Amino acid sequence: MLETGELMTVHIDWHDANHSILLMQFEKDWTLEDLRYASEQGWSMMATVDHKVYTIMDVTQGNKLPSGFLPYARRLVSHRPANAGLMAIAGGTPLMRAVYSTLLQIYGAINPTFKVRFVNTVADACEAISVTAIQSDGSG
Repeated sequence: MLETGELMTVHIDWHDANHSILLMQFEKDWTLEDLRYASEQGWSMMATVDHKVYTIMDVTQGNKLPSGFLPYARRLVSHRPANAGLMAIAGGTPLMRAVYSTLLQIYGAINPTFKVRFVNTVADACEAISVTAIQSDGSG
C-alpha cells in the first residue's frame, strides 16, 4: 500500500465529461504497485456509471514493463468490470506490444471481451475508441 505523500507513477482520471473514457498516464519508472492501485481505482470509477467505459493507457513516457508484470496481467484481464470497453495503448515499445499480444492469446479465454489496440498517441487512442463505439452502436 502506498504511504501518504508517496508520489504515484501511474495516474488515472476521467478523460471526458461523460465519464466514458479513463486515461491512465504512466511515468518513466512506473511500478507494479502503482499499476495495481490505479487499476483498482479505475475499476471503482467504472462502477459509478452504467455505460461502457473505454481506457486509454498512455505509456509514451513509461514504456517499460516492471518486474512481476506478467503474473499480474492475469488479474488485469480477469477483474475488468462488465462495462469495460476497448483498451487503447498509446505508445509502447515493440517488446511491450509483443507482450500484450501474447497476453491476449493466453488470457483471451478468461475474458473474451478484453480488447486492446496499440496506437501512437492519446489523440489516436481517442479516434480508435470513437470508431469502436460507432461500430458497436454504443455497446462495444
